[in-house]
Amino acid sequence: MSRRFSYVLLSTALSGLTSTPAEAQVSFGKGKCAVIAASRSTLSEARQWIYESGYEDEAHVYFSQNGWYAITLGLVSKSESRSIIERSIRMGNLPSDAYCSSGGNYIRKVEWRHAAAQPTSSPTNLWSPFDARPLTRAEKRFLQAGLAYTGYYAGLLDGVWGRGSQRSLKAYARAEHDNMEPLNADAAFLAMTFVVDVDDGGWRPVPLPNLGMSIAMPTKLMSLKDRSGTTSAWEHRQKELYIMAGRHTADFVGEQHAFVERNASYQDEVYKVRDRERWVTSSKNDKGSSYIRSEYINGGWSSVFITGTPHTEPELGLMISSISTDGTTPLFPSEEGVLMRNAMLLLDEINSAETEGRGSGDTVGVSVEPRKVPPAADKEPPAAGGTGTGFLVNADGVLLTNAHVVEDCSLIEVNGQKANLLASSNMFDLAAISVPGALLGEPLQFSSRSAGLNADITIARYPLHGLLGGLNIGRGSISALKGLRGDEINFQISAPVQPGNSGGPAVDRFGNVVGVVVSKLDTVEVADLTGDIAQNINFAVRGDLAKAFLSSNGITFSEAQGGDPMDGETIAQRLQQATHLVRCSG
Repeated sequence: MSRRFSYVLLSTALSGLTSTPAEAQVSFGKGKCAVIAASRSTLSEARQWIYESGYEDEAHVYFSQNGWYAITLGLVSKSESRSIIERSIRMGNLPSDAYCSSGGNYIRKVEWRHAAAQPTSSPTNLWSPFDARPLTRAEKRFLQAGLAYTGYYAGLLDGVWGRGSQRSLKAYARAEHDNMEPLNADAAFLAMTFVVDVDDGGWRPVPLPNLGMSIAMPTKLMSLKDRSGTTSAWEHRQKELYIMAGRHTADFVGEQHAFVERNASYQDEVYKVRDRERWVTSSKNDKGSSYIRSEYINGGWSSVFITGTPHTEPELGLMISSISTDGTTPLFPSEEGVLMRNAMLLLDEINSAETEGRGSGDTVGVSVEPRKVPPAADKEPPAAGGTGTGFLVNADGVLLTNAHVVEDCSLIEVNGQKANLLASSNMFDLAAISVPGALLGEPLQFSSRSAGLNADITIARYPLHGLLGGLNIGRGSISALKGLRGDEINFQISAPVQPGNSGGPAVDRFGNVVGVVVSKLDTVEVADLTGDIAQNINFAVRGDLAKAFLSSNGITFSEAQGGDPMDGETIAQRLQQATHLVRCSG
């Protein structure tokens, strides 16, 4: 049985018994007790405490013989309750006066949610106080992961938004955006930036063979250096960061923990947990940090040991928080949920820098400068009756294009053949369509590396369809690694872009995809604002995000590890085989 407090919280309601006060007695089961986090004299006060403390996911309320309302956070074993509660208090997940009750003084369970007040913050109101209630557990887990990566959270990635999580977001909002209390915009900004970090590193949960554990790693940057029996070792390719995981004897586990403890410069820099089924030790010195966690699983000890220099604190924080005995859970939440919709709203506001709609200039929030410099890029309008470009990504007839190319289409056609919409992402402005059985040429491969600044690129597109009838090839370079106002979804390209280009591939000198053409700057609006005409300022969705979009939707693609550079004609021939006209009918 896992000893983690979050693992013992019940996923279903506790069964309360109703009776008269004289004979009242709620039973939580043999050998069990309920963790009591607080008591309040009225139900409304109990409800308010639950929401303010962020315990709405797991809280249950019981009416007591003394007339008060006890707030419980789950059941634990009586024999283990003391160590579990003490550990949770140390981690900030429980108040300091929490205790365990067998339920003898409780009369009945109260359905506190029935009369609950509505959330104080609209899910899509960025500038309201942060409200975790509309978020799913996966979205809360993603925020916890982002806070761990940025150094503000040291708890488990359990998706339970308690006091520790709220305190961490508050610290983040204050340090990063000068907000004394967190806003929905703070959470949206964290999600918007963290999704790029996750994609850049290829972060995903990795199961540890034969250990019954998993850990999140930046898979693009970690190399498996050794595997012997049940022991595996990984090394970061760019930083001094190491992971070792294995199955060990109790004596060896004790030696490992003693080593980590001795590694500390001072004793107060050591954190220890010593339970019957879990040992944790972490320490710091001037050379970096070390952490080891050991779990007693299936009659033996499984351990994960991590060490790194001070420059690896973001990676260490996320890795440590991600260690789990519950299998692998994807880091990315649904992009259709509240969190990612808020992230897209914030991105739109940053790109357009339109502050008028938020009231006076004294409004506290994520910094958005007045709109005096380049306006938002012009994505082509939804293509009802229009055309765009798509390119083949696998042998099953799947093409990648922009979401706005196929938005609101009653019929999508590729080279005159009907296509099916498989997946679409408004956040990344990407869509996958398929033409089963069609002969669409040789699929393009994606580059295994991100393109660098000033790298040469070639784009393929069907521009101004109706005026320019065929495929057009253009060349340019990557002129900036970010889009407008620091947008990290796109990069800037100098290759010319016209209407109809949307969805076309941008490939490197090896002929491998590094981006998806998406938009051009509104040169007319720039001229109105600056008196000058901006030329060749165009944008493409980063190839890494395109791969993440395909992977998250179960769509296969292939990656190339470089190879020999190709001449312009060879690249053009490859693009001609894989790039196709996409027509949308309204």
